[in-house]
Amino acid sequence: LDSATSWVINFPEQSLGFILADAGYDVWLGNMRGNHYSRAHVKFNPDHDEALWDFSWDDMARDDLPSMIYYILNQTKQTQIGYVGHSQGTMVGFAE
Repeated sequence: LDSATSWVINFPEQSLGFILADAGYDVWLGNMRGNHYSRAHVKFNPDHDEALWDFSWDDMARDDLPSMIYYILNQTKQTQIGYVGHSQGTMVGFAE
């Protein structure tokens, strides 16, 4: 599965994450459940606990994305963010 690294994997002048950062935007890259960045779970072992993989698109839209947005707003002390998603990220973003 894809991850946030897709936004910065090309050369800086070809990667939207770098392009936006260079334009002065505060860029945050989030990762949903299910990619290699979600394997460091505090409760479940991804190789042995099937419960880790028991989630749906609805769970990501209801729980995960709002948690990421809340975290960013809390850290930046801003009242809103601009959101760019691709594929799964777009679907979850429009689900709310």
